[in-house]
Amino acid sequence: MSENTTILPGHAECQKKLEEYLSGWKRALADYQNLKKTVEDTKQLIGSWKDEAWVLELLPMVDHFRSAMRHLPAEVKSQPWAQGLEHIQREVEDLLRHHGVERYESLGQQFDPMLHDAVKAEPAAEKPKGTVLEVSEAGYRMNGRVVRPAKVVVSE
Repeated sequence: MSENTTILPGHAECQKKLEEYLSGWKRALADYQNLKKTVEDTKQLIGSWKDEAWVLELLPMVDHFRSAMRHLPAEVKSQPWAQGLEHIQREVEDLLRHHGVERYESLGQQFDPMLHDAVKAEPAAEKPKGTVLEVSEAGYRMNGRVVRPAKVVVSE
């Protein structure tokens, strides 16, 4: 018998092991690629949470600033300091827009639990049930996703 004759019976076993190892390697590679994608998706999600966190901290100040500007007496609006405040307000709103943050309109809209947080219901015969009558705190989206729902009064 030649050397090949003694190796051939083990050849099928080696081929089987080779296919088993190759199949395992392919599964491990696919698992690794899936893990890389999951890690990248998780990083992006954490980054968006971090972005949302600073926006949520800033929004109350934006609300207070907007309210203060609405209550400025007409006779002082032409004063340089009042115009400076308006300029600051525009810059803050531009910064938010630059980061994908936008205030959305709720007044007169139909109540939507994905966009609104109802803080009160009031009778309003002239409005259909569930119509937003008043907005006590504006709602904001960031890159199309609601980061703060609007606090609203709805008709009952």
